[in-house]
Amino acid sequence: MNHPLAPAPKTELLVGSSFNATLGAGGVAVPGPRYTTIASRYDTVAWPLDNTLITAPNATKVVLQDHCWSDFSDHVNLAFDPNVVGWTLHALDPGHTRAPSCRAFVPYF
Repeated sequence: MNHPLAPAPKTELLVGSSFNATLGAGGVAVPGPRYTTIASRYDTVAWPLDNTLITAPNATKVVLQDHCWSDFSDHVNLAFDPNVVGWTLHALDPGHTRAPSCRAFVPYF
């Protein structure tokens, strides 16, 4: 599939592409491990939002703005966001970390 604004292989990432259909067929989660996906409503790279979130019984979906309205992180800034760090630590060790806090965050660039 070719698109004038997204030449191959970028078209593989478009909604409805055969690549995404194959990747999502049967789900991406396997029994056993716990999965946590952390996403932002302001992400314009991993889009649409539903494509970034794993749906499975052993998966937790975190949309930052559902927990912290003052977090304006986009795709790149998720790596620097203190709220993402809190959710990541909580996912890795839920029994020994405080509940993630909400701190206002505005992208650096």
